Amino acid sequence: NFQAVKNYNDLKLKINKLLSKKKSDNYCLLLNSIFVIKNDIIDIFKNKIFNLHVGKLPEQRGGGVTTWQFMSNIKFSAVTVHIVEDSLDTGNIIIEKKISCKNLKIPQDFYKKAQKIEYKALFDFFRKIYSGRIGKSIKQNSKRSVYMPRLDTNIHSFINWNWTAKEIVSFIRSFDYPFGGARSYIDGFLCILRDCHFHKEKINFHPFQYGLIYRVTSDYCFIAAQKGAIKTKINF
Repeated sequence: NFQAVKNYNDLKLKINKLLSKKKSDNYCLLLNSIFVIKNDIIDIFKNKIFNLHVGKLPEQRGGGVTTWQFMSNIKFSAVTVHIVEDSLDTGNIIIEKKISCKNLKIPQDFYKKAQKIEYKALFDFFRKIYSGRIGKSIKQNSKRSVYMPRLDTNIHSFINWNWTAKEIVSFIRSFDYPFGGARSYIDGFLCILRDCHFHKEKINFHPFQYGLIYRVTSDYCFIAAQKGAIKTKINF
């Protein structure tokens, strides 16, 4: 059974109504919550509220984790279950399942792999709940914390052609499937770039050439960039 909520106040109202019928201890697990949960709800559960976070903590706090991860070429991530506090992604960790990101080309590859790890993390979480023992939690090291905000593909995915070829490749890949794709303009027309690869050229392109398409095949376009070139598919 589920109930749709209109806003944060409606969420709090429905929780209070639901828990008024329950006499036993109550736990709450957040899955991709669109709300930042504050103390007024945390207190209802007497600090027994948890969050499933796809990302390693404290290095991958915030939203848009997978896109930031590909942009920065991070090699290891995690599925994490942590205690919820009134600040975002800061609570003690009770479960961490590491994920190797090596050889993953686009976010869709990561999500397919992470989905299996999420299942294991959820299984361990519910086993802890049913046993009545959450167990030892690990305090996050705030000195290693990195917080990045959520992203909107329609706003944040435009390419800066002054970046190096490898920086452009990681940027395009970070917005690839299941997201809307990285963006640029050709003769005033918006285009979407996907399936991007670094391409080594003997030519040392001048900055005036950065962003120019210099070769087209049946499958790919080749675009001049700083310290190399990129091979990518372009759709309008």
